[in-house]
Amino acid sequence: MRTRVKVWFAAFAVGLLAMPVWAQESAPTLDEAITGYESATHQSFQGIPTDWTSRHVVFSKPIPGSDAEYKVQQDPRYWMQLIQRAQASSDGALADAKAEKKKQKKKKVKPVPIKKDWSMNLQGTASTALEGVFPAKYSFVTSGESCSDYVAFPTGHAPTGSVPSIVGFTALYTADGCTAPIPTVRFSFDTANADAGAIVTSPVLSLNGTQMAFAEGSHLVLIKLPTSGTSGTLSGPTVLTEQTTAANYAACTPGTTGCMFAFALTNPDTNSSPYYDSQTDTLYVGDNKGLLYRFTPVFNGTPAASTSPWPVPADAGDSLTGPVFDATSSNVYVGDSSGFINQVANSTGTVTRSGRLGAGSGTATVTADPGGSTTLTVGTVVYTFHSSSGSCSDSATTGCIIHGGTVTQDAENIEAAINDDATQCGFTNGGICFLVTAANPAASATNPGTAVTTIQNTSFANLPLATGTTITLSPATLGIAAGMVDAPIVDSVAETVYSFVARDATTTADAGVRLLPISGGTITSTSVGTMAIIGTSSQSTPIYSGTFDNKYFTAASGASPSGNLYVCGDPGGVPTLYGVAIASNALSTVTTGPPLGTVAGTTCSNVTEVCNPGTGTCANTLTGNAVDWIFLSEEASVNTTTASSCTASSANGCVMAFNVNSAISSGTKASSDATEPGGTSGIVIDNVIAVATGGSQVYFTPLANSTCTGNTSTGSTGSGPCATQAAQNGL
Repeated sequence: MRTRVKVWFAAFAVGLLAMPVWAQESAPTLDEAITGYESATHQSFQGIPTDWTSRHVVFSKPIPGSDAEYKVQQDPRYWMQLIQRAQASSDGALADAKAEKKKQKKKKVKPVPIKKDWSMNLQGTASTALEGVFPAKYSFVTSGESCSDYVAFPTGHAPTGSVPSIVGFTALYTADGCTAPIPTVRFSFDTANADAGAIVTSPVLSLNGTQMAFAEGSHLVLIKLPTSGTSGTLSGPTVLTEQTTAANYAACTPGTTGCMFAFALTNPDTNSSPYYDSQTDTLYVGDNKGLLYRFTPVFNGTPAASTSPWPVPADAGDSLTGPVFDATSSNVYVGDSSGFINQVANSTGTVTRSGRLGAGSGTATVTADPGGSTTLTVGTVVYTFHSSSGSCSDSATTGCIIHGGTVTQDAENIEAAINDDATQCGFTNGGICFLVTAANPAASATNPGTAVTTIQNTSFANLPLATGTTITLSPATLGIAAGMVDAPIVDSVAETVYSFVARDATTTADAGVRLLPISGGTITSTSVGTMAIIGTSSQSTPIYSGTFDNKYFTAASGASPSGNLYVCGDPGGVPTLYGVAIASNALSTVTTGPPLGTVAGTTCSNVTEVCNPGTGTCANTLTGNAVDWIFLSEEASVNTTTASSCTASSANGCVMAFNVNSAISSGTKASSDATEPGGTSGIVIDNVIAVATGGSQVYFTPLANSTCTGNTSTGSTGSGPCATQAAQNGL
């Protein structure tokens, strides 16, 4: 097993102030990047956590000696990005680039099936709630694969005695000597003692890989992972006992079981994955009613929730995306289901809101107390008021509001809440409840949900609306909010924020990528930035975040990066891969790439990128057999012209890899692909290894029941949700 790892003693770094290590005229070697990491963290290098946040805060190449370079060199994430992008180029396995390039020109590449090394049954049935949710991977070495590496998968299910809420696997690699069975369960947890809900957001890991955090129901859960042995099995998870205080958690020794503690959130969180800033040991997370929480310390000391002004009302009542912390400006950027980017100052909690980027909502004024069959037109949707849910139905162009009751109440103050509570809303069929409150006179009601809609008060049942009341309603159906569902991407060098909207607020007919400049660490309340159109809009199909290519990260130094952004768009049509050129830190030409499906309204996953050097180098101009890969999936009815190894059906999705060394076109074909029922969760990528096979992998979970190959251990095979490892192509 190739586990050569550069180990640096940290004695020279302890006690030193974080400082720029050197001006980066060229890309640092692996050893130089590790030295920078140790200077920023004041500790020896231990490994690399890769989770959802790894692709939402990025660093284009700073000007050598600039203030921007000085600032980002204080952030461990900057060095971790450089370590990951420098891995194989420093391990002594480089070949003659010119010779390799000649070989590549002669070699005709044919699409091949993606090779799956293993898939493990997470128990229960597959969960579509894992759409957009990422596993979390920890790698202990940089120039090879370690059998101590692990990957954690949320199951998307409420824990029971036989179904875990989150599972971690180790001994991951099939080719370099890990002891069978491959993989091995490291931990399988039932976390119901913290919260009985399912984990439907992405977990994050501590810098040293010994702890993790995730949102579950209406709690933020912290876990110290077992230090030895195996905790639980797939069909018999360990029931973790919650520590009674944060101090007890800090003092707890995890041993062979693990330790757990949970902080209560004011409201449930089903969309906002936590973001961890290792530089300050601070974690941020949002909830379904617009509150943004801060916890510090988290993993290093006694965990604590920040108090006033925290939690901050980043948005009055709407569901938040995952937050992203920008260390350069010391601000948090978080999207919401009304289509805004909210900037929250870490020091004061002050909120600055952009102009509306995502649409789907419209404004209408109630001219009289609406009775049965009264209509209200919002945008392109006609809502009809009814007195009972039995006569209510909706579609993409028709909506429904349950309205009745006899108690007169002024409804000027309306706040949105996703709520299936029968006591509060009077129905249990997954609708939306608008809560009337006197505490929030400026709020408008936005419907980010499914099925029927009701305007109601928690104390007074259904309410008549006051004459002149202005309400805002989304025509979204099928559970997708207007606005944004995925976190923005922040470039901490170029100081830009990228957001992805299925229905742009300016044109409403288009889906778009929005670029907001945050130079000087601020946005304005009217700013909507610039937009690149990526197909037709949808009120019900979401767009998840895209990814930059290798060119973006390796372009000439400056605050004006150039490269390409890849995203799956056209939510109102068939899912299609788009390339958005970035030129001098601005959106440029949009290239329409290949159609990925054949049925309009089919959802795609997030897009994930890795440049694998092979035996070449991942410079701005790739050499040798280096390949810049992007991975994504679509959920059904694949276009087999684009992905020839996948089976086309309404039940089957497809995971695909594309070589983006060259520009894409409408005729670009996937280099490799594999049928995945229902499509996949977010995709995490680990190592890049020049020679060894079996160590450069991708990880995901299908969203529909699959046949799990298992590892011959009890409970790992059968049909269900399969935690999956597959090989990167071209190795």
